[in-house]
Amino acid sequence: MANVKWKNNPMYSHWMSWTSFYNSWRGAKWRCRNINNSDYKNYWGRWICFSEDWDKFEDFYEDMFKCFRKWLTLDRIDVNWNYCKENCRWVTMKEQIRNTRVNRIIEFEWESKCLAEWAEIKELKQDTLKRRLDKLWWTVEEALTYKNRERRIIN
Repeated sequence: MANVKWKNNPMYSHWMSWTSFYNSWRGAKWRCRNINNSDYKNYWGRWICFSEDWDKFEDFYEDMFKCFRKWLTLDRIDVNWNYCKENCRWVTMKEQIRNTRVNRIIEFEWESKCLAEWAEIKELKQDTLKRRLDKLWWTVEEALTYKNRERRIIN
């Protein structure tokens, strides 16, 4: 009799209930569908839904487990679109932090990247780049190409 309860309990049917993979599925679903969740306003409040195709954990597993690694987190490619197979991927925490609505996106040489990523590529401190753009009113080109060792010529 105990085996029947164990088998029919959806929490244990797939034996992954305490894994980070399962928690990613549960957390995304919880954020989008539970009005009592503190993040609910940032999801359903912005019309971001959790795909009905993923109502069952097994379906989410089938779509997303192939590329899952323990140190990765579930991320939406387009932060303004739904949790679904076409819009989700596994990324590092660093990548996920750079894919948020609050990031400042800068276009330079036909590429769009967040301020932190440009600073890393150009070997600048983020604060330096931000100050150049916001307080010194430099153009994006000046801010990204000027090296501290050079003397900036003001026209």
